[in-house]
Amino acid sequence: MLIATSICLVAFQQLSAQWQVTSGPTQPNVTAIIPNGSNLFGVTSTAVSITSNDGGNWAIVSGTTTGPYYSLATKGSDIYVGAGGGGFYQSSNNGTNWTNTNNGLGAYDVRCLAVDNGNIYAGAFGVYKSGNNGLNWNKINSWNALVASLAVKGDTILAGTISNGMYLTVNGGVNWNTINNSGLPSQISAVSFFKSKYLAGTNSGLYVSSNNGSTWTATNVTGAISSFLVVGSNIFASSSSGGGVYLSIDGGSTWAAINNGLTNLTVFSLAVNNGYIFAGTTGYVWKRLLSDVLPFTVTTSANPVNGGTTTGSGTYTSGSAVTVSTSTNTGYLFSHWSENGNNVSSDTSYTFSISSNRNLVAEFSQITKIEENSIDYFLNIYPNPANGFIILETQTEKFITLTNLLGEVLFNEKAIGRKEIDVSHLPSGMYFVNNKKFVKE
Repeated sequence: MLIATSICLVAFQQLSAQWQVTSGPTQPNVTAIIPNGSNLFGVTSTAVSITSNDGGNWAIVSGTTTGPYYSLATKGSDIYVGAGGGGFYQSSNNGTNWTNTNNGLGAYDVRCLAVDNGNIYAGAFGVYKSGNNGLNWNKINSWNALVASLAVKGDTILAGTISNGMYLTVNGGVNWNTINNSGLPSQISAVSFFKSKYLAGTNSGLYVSSNNGSTWTATNVTGAISSFLVVGSNIFASSSSGGGVYLSIDGGSTWAAINNGLTNLTVFSLAVNNGYIFAGTTGYVWKRLLSDVLPFTVTTSANPVNGGTTTGSGTYTSGSAVTVSTSTNTGYLFSHWSENGNNVSSDTSYTFSISSNRNLVAEFSQITKIEENSIDYFLNIYPNPANGFIILETQTEKFITLTNLLGEVLFNEKAIGRKEIDVSHLPSGMYFVNNKKFVKE
């Protein structure tokens, strides 16, 4: 019985470290997923579905609305669905009842939705805004193009279109500019903000701009990008052309696929809820523990701060090899690396495989004088006085420290047996090797 239990535990740990398919929705092409409280909603062209147990069970909740469905958004307890023909549906009871509130929205498909500062934005044949929960809508742009993606942050709005590139406003829609599309394809399927950067997902790759869209840099992701998801300092992107799910931990400069266990690599949508990341594919929603894919942080420091310097701080993906190093300042000796008060390594360069956040402290001791308790009766020095070299002999491995009368460390190295030290470059005077005096002529 004990053996069987152990096998089950190992199998669970391996399973939880990769993508797992949930039980639905069974309709094809899950184009949008979004959390609302503990629930998760998913939309396909034919239905809106809900799960209250992270995908264990799904139920269709769109029986009183008319599709096709394209997009989802939430505000408070309200759920919003963008549909064909200007359809905009709102529910305040998890989809039990729906209200069609699309006055002024027009008859175009609502391909994308966004919520910011209490306002709702809809991407259709242009950009529309509602300040009263979708009861009334106003078009806030003068250009005409089918909008596939929206990102809103205050008065700044990015609108990615099917064939006209990207539009930008920084005053809430009063004025719009066509973002310089030099090097940027005209079909924009996903847009997002990350700090001061703009992200663009196109039909042929992922692009990043650090100067408000004036110029764009192509990344190492070359397939079609369908959505972005920002989680803290990390960015996820989904690929609708078979690339699966990508993760960037450096602000979008580089990306890595995180597809372990994900057998359906055509991904349209992403969401995070209840400690999981969810991916909507061409059939079913998949999930994976967020803690399995987010990077870990390594922090290094010196104690005392004047004892030396450390390197190796940063963020690293799970399972990667990390090396932290330290160098010792004059007048100090390195002792060990500690973590939470525990000695974890006595090597100045410490390498480990990361599986959690680490806070490592390089511990140093200051050399002020040779203490009596450091007397090593097994250390012999000759000749004394010396001129060119001194010879040390020790029966056990020791840190041999050569200091001058000011306590400055001139030599510090592990040694056992016979060790020659070149002192020809030292001026004449008295020195100490550990606690023993010798004279340089």
